[in-house]
Amino acid sequence: MRKFILVFAILVLAGLAILYFTGNLRALANLVNPPQAAMVDDTQCGYQWATQPLPDVTAELQQRLEKQNTLAAEVNAAAYGENCVLADGTIARFLAKQTDLYFKVPVADMEDTQNLGELAEGIILFVEDIPADLLVGPNEGYIQINYSSAFGQMASLWFQPSTGRPTDNASTTVRPKASGLRESWSTRSLAA
Repeated sequence: MRKFILVFAILVLAGLAILYFTGNLRALANLVNPPQAAMVDDTQCGYQWATQPLPDVTAELQQRLEKQNTLAAEVNAAAYGENCVLADGTIARFLAKQTDLYFKVPVADMEDTQNLGELAEGIILFVEDIPADLLVGPNEGYIQINYSSAFGQMASLWFQPSTGRPTDNASTTVRPKASGLRESWSTRSLAA
């Protein structure tokens, strides 16, 4: 029994020596007793608006978009919220408020408002089918639809799906009707 304990102790010491010389001994110590993260309370934060890309959500939504044959070419998701910035300028954490979705939609004719409205309607239906647990933040996010033609024309919609109302900085707006989003496009000036 003593020989077994002696052999076991030698093997353990040999293993620790290997970890020490390969620089992995600290990782083993952290595995056994993980370091505690410094707690930051709200009084130490200066909050700053921020956006962070959500590559995993974007990849999932892009796959869903391609499966559903929605005519948008690309979707990107980003979390909008606040960074907790400490006095030394480092960011302690990000607090997500909402997930905003950005769609790129190629169109043949920017004057075909019927088609633009149908494309917007398809995107809204797509967004309504997204599981809530896939998106981050407690608030409803915004949808931006960027239409572009082969001739370099561009138009954007920026709105919340629940209201259908555009934000003040929208360059083009769509107003939903009870029967859907097929009419009533208007161009707005950014200065207005």
